[in-house]
Amino acid sequence: MAWRYLASRLHGDGTETLLHPDLPLRDVAITNVLSGPNALTATITPAALSLLGNAVDGLPLFEEWSTVLYAEEDNVLRGAGILTNSGISGPALSLSCLGFIGALKGQPYEGARFFVETEVLDIARAIIDHWQGMPGGNLGLVLDRATRTGKKIGTKLDQVEFDTQNGPVSFEAGPYKLADYMTDDLAGAIDSLATDYDFDYRETHAWSGAGDNITHRIDFGAPRIGTRRKDIRFVVGENVWVPPSTEVPLDAYASGVLVRGAGDGPTMKRKMIPRSGERRLRRITIVEDKNLKSDAAVAQRGNALLPLLTGQSDITELTVADHAHAPLGSWVEGDEVEALTYDEWTGDGAMWLRILSTTIKPEEAGVATVAVMRADKIPS
Repeated sequence: MAWRYLASRLHGDGTETLLHPDLPLRDVAITNVLSGPNALTATITPAALSLLGNAVDGLPLFEEWSTVLYAEEDNVLRGAGILTNSGISGPALSLSCLGFIGALKGQPYEGARFFVETEVLDIARAIIDHWQGMPGGNLGLVLDRATRTGKKIGTKLDQVEFDTQNGPVSFEAGPYKLADYMTDDLAGAIDSLATDYDFDYRETHAWSGAGDNITHRIDFGAPRIGTRRKDIRFVVGENVWVPPSTEVPLDAYASGVLVRGAGDGPTMKRKMIPRSGERRLRRITIVEDKNLKSDAAVAQRGNALLPLLTGQSDITELTVADHAHAPLGSWVEGDEVEALTYDEWTGDGAMWLRILSTTIKPEEAGVATVAVMRADKIPS
């Protein structure tokens, strides 16, 4: 397998210029993530004269929030990321890159827009469209416009508050709002929508047509990206080299979730979501998020979180070797794969695991690190 690493300049208008066709990167790690920004890290050592000074456009070759690095294997782009920070230690230059959607992390909305009876994914698309419509914000991301959740949010009514003999009453049934006075994390807003209204997204990059053209794409899945894969498997002693560690963390169990949203005191949006039929001791997990501005949003968050707090032992990571029963690259983030494990305490075990991210290191051929979670923790 032949790997190649390229550098390109993003211009912020949806275009880019190839800067270097074959960088001498080392210690490369490529992580592709479900519903989050991908990552790419690498080092260069020793310093190469050809990489010092200016690039072909007269600007520094490695410039944060300008340079994007690509990892290519046999003409297929396996990873990509915008350079966000670098460091020098002796002769080594370290490079850290974030997936394109990560450019929206911690960034504000400008102006204001209210959504009434709007498909949830159209709001997610509107957030990305807003950022890409701002000067210097166009990353060239092409959005999947077809996928729908079938869920619409936002109404014409505003928040209503009044006092009764039994105390204050407050409810909000107003529009979903994006505004410069309240929205300060565009990527976080998309992630909250994904959590509360049950959809996934995934970022991919691919060569397109002739020349150096690259297509950057965001695909959505409702309710999920990926499928239950019965054609591949992860088996300890077969393609999982090291038996995975399992644990039940201190905060892994709750019999209910108390969600506190917008507002203060008695008018605060809040909801207790209990687990029906729970036989264990009462234990409540508390979540606070002032961005939850309606009763429905508060309930959605609690209902999404409670299935994750079953107190079951969990596997969070597997080291998977290339094998006929699960060749590297045969799965995508979001797929569910059955894992057959063994430990001294419980013996043989089987569970379905959902793949959350995959990390590959080209210098460690034939192996991948896979972040996973129990599939039975995911709401059906």
